[in-house]
Amino acid sequence: MISDDVLSQIAAIAPNLTAQDIEDLRACDPTQVAMLMQTYQDMGKVADRGVWLKIAAVLEQVIMYAPLASTIITIVEVVG
Repeated sequence: MISDDVLSQIAAIAPNLTAQDIEDLRACDPTQVAMLMQTYQDMGKVADRGVWLKIAAVLEQVIMYAPLASTIITIVEVVG
């Protein structure tokens, strides 16, 4: 599970995104991550794609979340 420190950093960026949301993203394949990212945006949990880049920067700091961070960055860069 995601550490409280990392979760606090993410909460400062996207207050409505929960630890479970991050774990759900981590459990997905890249296609599913893209769909779930959009779902979280549609639900108002994340304001826009720029916020995802900030979240990815936080996730990159943790080895077990680095692959998810890389996927998020790729999705934001490709989908725009």
